[in-house]
Amino acid sequence: MTEEYVYKNEFGQVNFKLAEVMFKKNISKNKLCKDANLHFQTLQKYYKGDITKIDIDVLIRICHALECNFNDIIVFNTN
Repeated sequence: MTEEYVYKNEFGQVNFKLAEVMFKKNISKNKLCKDANLHFQTLQKYYKGDITKIDIDVLIRICHALECNFNDIIVFNTN
């Protein structure tokens, strides 16, 4: 399973690979919400790439719960 969501504007794009990492680590949204102390709606926005402002605290908690780094779940490309 490879799911990647993209936020794009004229300066570049951010690809969100949270779904892919969660699948590889076999962790559900509910489990990640509990482990990262997140509201489901907040996680859902990151999962779907439906955000325009990234909250570093949220990313830190997600990465801690998934035992990964920022670059494992988001990628920035300039075009």
